[in-house]
Amino acid sequence: MNDIAFDDGIAGAVIRAAERAADELRAQGSARRTAAEDAHTDYSGAYADRFIEAIFSGAPGGLASR
Repeated sequence: MNDIAFDDGIAGAVIRAAERAADELRAQGSARRTAAEDAHTDYSGAYADRFIEAIFSGAPGGLASR
């Protein structure tokens, strides 16, 4: 079996890219929460309960807490 060479420069670049992505997602959180809460306030109808469950759940994309 061949060894795979580890490249510190590439690993560092991947780490920096992941950190930038995490920062960007954190920065979007407040605006997304506000949009979801506004939609929750104005939303009614057959799917309103499912929408509320989805935005406030621990599911991916959910806001996890009220």
